[in-house]
Amino acid sequence: MPKQIIARGKIIPIEDIPEAIRPDNWFENPDWRYRIDRGDLQPMMETLFSGGSLSEESIKRLAQYIIDYAASVATATYIYSDGKILEYNAECLRRLREIDAKTEEDIHEMINIGMDYALDFF
Repeated sequence: MPKQIIARGKIIPIEDIPEAIRPDNWFENPDWRYRIDRGDLQPMMETLFSGGSLSEESIKRLAQYIIDYAASVATATYIYSDGKILEYNAECLRRLREIDAKTEEDIHEMINIGMDYALDFF
């Protein structure tokens, strides 16, 4: 059975969400605030913001979290605006996906991009 979102009493198949804004990862609850791995990210965020060094795996996980968060906001906007993609959301997501995060500086750049679009990832 394909994954779907239920919103406003409608069942929306994930395939109906435009690919440009569709999250890369889907969880049982698509709301980014309820990610099952969010608690695991907390120590990584604390290390990042205290100026510490992160492993390559931690950098990739934080980068993917940021992308998933931005995509979830774009998807929610799409669903609750009756199928309108806001270029604002799509542009932010495009810019984030262009970054091949390998360093803490890359994560900080992603955070700054999000802030430019009023997204507070953490």
